[in-house]
Amino acid sequence: MNAAPAFADAAPVDPDLTIVPDFITEAERTGLLAWARAMRPHLKANPNGDNRYSRRMEFLPRVDPLHAAVRLRLQRQLGLPDDIAPEPRFGWYISIIGAGGYVHMHQDPTPEGMRHLRANLFLQLPFHGGRPAVERNIYPVAERSLLAFFPSERRHFSEPVYGRRRRIILSFGYLVPADYVLPALTGVA
Repeated sequence: MNAAPAFADAAPVDPDLTIVPDFITEAERTGLLAWARAMRPHLKANPNGDNRYSRRMEFLPRVDPLHAAVRLRLQRQLGLPDDIAPEPRFGWYISIIGAGGYVHMHQDPTPEGMRHLRANLFLQLPFHGGRPAVERNIYPVAERSLLAFFPSERRHFSEPVYGRRRRIILSFGYLVPADYVLPALTGVA
């Protein structure tokens, strides 16, 4: 699980945070985005902010098969087994944030001896705002990109969303051993 293969297309920011441009194809983004938008009525308001909605995969009426294909590709590149369970508190989810909404600054709890690994796949970004931030550093992500980091070790948040175009992401969380090292990742396009 600690193997860290080197891949040429990775864009590491530091050893504990990686941004991968073009992690999915445009066709995959389009399909996942249509499914995410169709799931919007099934998402729940987040008590930590206005115009912020999310829902774990297991509570949605259906999960697009493309979600599983992308998740398995991600897990393999992360050196995780295909049958690894989602991180128990937040798991795997869809997040849609509209105008004025944002992710508040926080650090996620994790059991002792473990690391919480989170990989956020950006399906749609607003024209202004909505960018992720870790330890007050704002990261310039693009649609189709993936941001992987350890939210159990770093405070993180997002900028507020401005305008009518929403921020839509798929988020994948895992508990990994304390000695797990984030490998370099690649995109597919």
